[in-house]
Amino acid sequence: YLQHVNGTGAVVDGWPATGLAIAVVAGVQSAPAVVSDDAGGVFVSWQDRRAGNDDVYVQHASAVGALVPGWPTNGVAACTAAGDQRTPRMISDDAGGVVLAWQDQRGGGWDVYASRMHGSGALASGWSADGTAVCVAGGDQTAVRAARDGAQGAFLVWQDGRGSDLDVYAIRLDANGTVPAGWLANGSAIGEAPADQTAPDVAADDAGGIYVTWQDRQLADADIRALHVVADGSTAAGWSEGGSLLCGAAGEQTAPRTAVSLGDAYALWADARGG
Repeated sequence: YLQHVNGTGAVVDGWPATGLAIAVVAGVQSAPAVVSDDAGGVFVSWQDRRAGNDDVYVQHASAVGALVPGWPTNGVAACTAAGDQRTPRMISDDAGGVVLAWQDQRGGGWDVYASRMHGSGALASGWSADGTAVCVAGGDQTAVRAARDGAQGAFLVWQDGRGSDLDVYAIRLDANGTVPAGWLANGSAIGEAPADQTAPDVAADDAGGIYVTWQDRQLADADIRALHVVADGSTAAGWSEGGSLLCGAAGEQTAPRTAVSLGDAYALWADARGG
């Protein structure tokens, strides 16, 4: 269900008091995500077990408390491939539609797939039905996050098990779902030091690049590192290859979150330095 409240916390006129039904269908609908459509409404995505395994669905609601005309009750399937598709992440494509990414088990292990959908619900040109393969390397790719690239594409980051430990990888997809020059198929390593790099987060830098944060065990307990990556996949000037240490205090620093304001990055994390 979805609700629309104004700045005072009151339900906006025209919206049902108990929320607008987004998907009310057999099976469990879970792990919802929501993003603005840049026109007063929102897109909603979720994982959906109506068919017996987890798939990815999308719905589009307008500002007035109704589904956007042309969108069916209970949503449009973004992916109903074999196996489970879980924890969709979604961003605006800056053109009235969305880019989605999720972890996908159709190949046996967990991989990363993505799709771009117009505001009408139609699949964007160049993207594959049931999702474009983003990373199908060995090991499991999980914990995917997404950020806008300002050009109708997306940046994606995830934790990656293709090596002997967990690392952080990233990729850029253009408006047609292809990988631009400077970026590697199956992703470019962002944090690939010894020990585990996990739980990445990402935010657009408002200049065509991204800030990436993650928890890092190079120094035994979990610390927080970050990296600023520009549009062509290279490291921004002044930043250390493999990430700059933001916090190496005693105890565990985990679950980083990242935001950008006026081009600068803010990083937030949970911290056990006090016990």
